[in-house]
Amino acid sequence: MGLLQQADFGVFKQAETWKAFGIAALMFVTISFAALSMFDSMDDIFASDGEPAPIPNIIFESLNRSEIEQPLANSTGWISLDDHRGDIIILDLMAHDCSNCHYVQEHIENNMQSWHDMANASNKTLTIIAYGAWYGEDIPYLNQSAGSYHVPHYATGIGSTSAAILEDGSTADPVRLFTTGGTGQIPVVLIIDEEGYIIEKQSTGTPTDGWAEFDGKMEDILSSNASDEVISNLISSRLSWEVVISSTADTPDQLALECLDHNGLARHDHVTLQIYIDDEAYTVESAVGIQTDICNGNENNMHTVHTHDDSGRLHVELNEPGDIALGVFFDIWGHHFDETGIFDYRINATHEIVMHVHSTSESATEENRVTSFDDYLLQNGEVIEIHFRAKDN
Repeated sequence: MGLLQQADFGVFKQAETWKAFGIAALMFVTISFAALSMFDSMDDIFASDGEPAPIPNIIFESLNRSEIEQPLANSTGWISLDDHRGDIIILDLMAHDCSNCHYVQEHIENNMQSWHDMANASNKTLTIIAYGAWYGEDIPYLNQSAGSYHVPHYATGIGSTSAAILEDGSTADPVRLFTTGGTGQIPVVLIIDEEGYIIEKQSTGTPTDGWAEFDGKMEDILSSNASDEVISNLISSRLSWEVVISSTADTPDQLALECLDHNGLARHDHVTLQIYIDDEAYTVESAVGIQTDICNGNENNMHTVHTHDDSGRLHVELNEPGDIALGVFFDIWGHHFDETGIFDYRINATHEIVMHVHSTSESATEENRVTSFDDYLLQNGEVIEIHFRAKDN
């Protein structure tokens, strides 16, 4: 007997079957709408409390197509947003393999001609740019149509973690600056006004309002005769953004999570750590790595690197023979440290971080300067000096 012969179609004659089907359909629609609404509302949940400010300059390499990117890029094919201050800019943070990004691209391409026509009629300049936000992709890959992706019909390039240039000369990742809560989740598409402020941000390719708010902002800012009320609303809609400072302590080394068993130590060394911020000594706290949330109790209450006082003397202890890097201590301490900076201080156009390792009878010199920073392997009896300081003019 086949499947069709075995099927009991009589159930479709029962009222209960159709009631259950209706409930299931209603639940499916409700859950689907709630999911889409959640993505729309995430921007509100994670909105920055800071004051709106013009976005920083962003510099990145473009596809350099003769009729699309070259009019916007420099002679080597790089785009700088500062070259387009005064334009109305749509900045599309996207990727070749981001399927939801393709819906954003589709919406932009379906409307870009009418938006350009409105801009021209208002004697304004509209610039549309796609910023490749998945840095594992590259220029050739972005320039290759495949599957549901085609090369955007507007200027496109690939970014980097240092593409944004902040006011103090330091660099940042635009993906962290402009995505919801600094998570890096794309797509994100921004409307940026002539003064560089973000006036609209959309973080999904399928907004529940069908792009009504985004398109409305475009019509308002491109209008040649916007009323005072519209202009006031555009200014009040400016959005804040903020630098999300990442920390090496967010992803600690496995050794930073180990607790000591003092019944048998294979290593017990001492290292002196000295930290200077703008030539001022910074105190290495007492009891770092002792009685923490991870290591607590009477016996196993210490981490592999810890302090007993605020002299900067680090106790380096292991139950098994092995090496341990300086970065492990900072992970235990809960602070950032690597070649990019220390604590919340980051290198920039005016400041640098340098590190010296020497014996107790020596002082810091150019000869004992090291560049391994958090990867430096601790050695018994050494003095480690870390300086975050102004660069020499």
